[in-house]
Amino acid sequence: MTETFYYLYPDGSFAKRTVTGVDHVRHPDGVVLLTEQEYAQKLAEFEAQQEADEAAAREAELAQRRADYEALLALGMPEETASRLSGYTPPVDAESGGEPPASEGGD
Repeated sequence: MTETFYYLYPDGSFAKRTVTGVDHVRHPDGVVLLTEQEYAQKLAEFEAQQEADEAAAREAELAQRRADYEALLALGMPEETASRLSGYTPPVDAESGGEPPASEGGD
């Protein structure tokens, strides 16, 4: 006999547990039993939040790299060196013949 249980722990975490060959299952203290649908919903919400957090972190890292790149350009560093040091590659402008756009900002 195989049974699957879905738990919500007091700290808000959740888990899936499958047991085989046991007549009496002792559940962890303090858990709330979830239905499979409730578990699936919590898992989907968790995964969506995780994806959103990862996207926000990537966006913040890109913004920091761009800020570093622009700061290096403002100090008079050549674009290629600023790009290499900052890890930022400016987008290629098709109208400029493949050259990266000039640094934004005032003189």
